Amino acid sequence: MTDEQIARYIESVSWRTSVDGSHQYTLVANKPDLKTEFSEFVLYIRKNGYVEKFMGRKYTYFDIGGYQYWTMGAPLKETILINRAPRHTHPA
Repeated sequence: MTDEQIARYIESVSWRTSVDGSHQYTLVANKPDLKTEFSEFVLYIRKNGYVEKFMGRKYTYFDIGGYQYWTMGAPLKETILINRAPRHTHPA
């Protein structure tokens, strides 16, 4: 994916705010017509991101457009959401 394709995907999906207000997420089920783009973005995050710890667990983050994006680390077929938060909001 190019930065432009990622930006189009990010703008094309709806983002919900988590219950505690700490981050947002999008669900693949909300835009089934963009399932391919969802999967491509998940793989892009995992391939091009950086690893940081959050609450003792390692996650792979990818920064673009003022946000950091991550998944929960499940295999691609089981991944149902992508999270995002403003950059550097997660303590090590």
